[in-house]
Amino acid sequence: MNIAFTDAGWEDYLWFQHDQPQLLKRINELIKDAPSERHLKALGNPHH
Repeated sequence: MNIAFTDAGWEDYLWFQHDQPQLLKRINELIKDAPSERHLKALGNPHH
C-alpha cells in the first residue's frame, strides 16, 4: 500500500510527530486500518 500526503498534510504529520506523539499513534492506526475490507462492509459507508 502506498500512502500519499499533500505538502500541507505532510507538514501536519511531522508536527504531530514532534508535538502530539500520542495523537500521532491514533493517526497511524487509522492510516494502517484504512484499506481493510471491513470498511467496505461497514454500515453507513457512503460508497454503498
